[in-house]
Amino acid sequence: LAASIAESIFWLSPAPSAHTLEHNTLLGPFFRLSCLPETQTDPMTGRSVPMRHPVGQLCFADCTRRAKSEVDIAVENVRVQLHASQGALHNVVKGMLKDPNMQDKIFTWIATVLKHNEIRTREGYQFGFLMARSSSNGFLFNLLSVLLKLAKPFF
Repeated sequence: LAASIAESIFWLSPAPSAHTLEHNTLLGPFFRLSCLPETQTDPMTGRSVPMRHPVGQLCFADCTRRAKSEVDIAVENVRVQLHASQGALHNVVKGMLKDPNMQDKIFTWIATVLKHNEIRTREGYQFGFLMARSSSNGFLFNLLSVLLKLAKPFF
């Protein structure tokens, strides 16, 4: 199964960009799931505009009117869901890495994602058009969480 997945045309785009890796590859949409708000910069105003419904608005609406214990429960629920999805992603990637034929393909996918997001290290990244050329915070947060879990036995 893993070998057929890696041979799919949707495994890694022939002309990848940060956007296509996040949206149009087999692993991308799963890593994209996140509780972090996803925004884009409006080129006319330079303001940050939500791209999808932020979790904060859904889970924490009217939090100033709610009891602290209710807000704490909402925070913990979001945290539990985030850790569960990151744990599932870790298990999928770890399972794929156990197949010797998949190791190179997984590492190539990860390296390609990191290479196409190196623009985030540039000065002034958070302003304007550079943000549009990289993956979302949630996508990279989940990827780095999986990588840290994979590296845990080494430190």
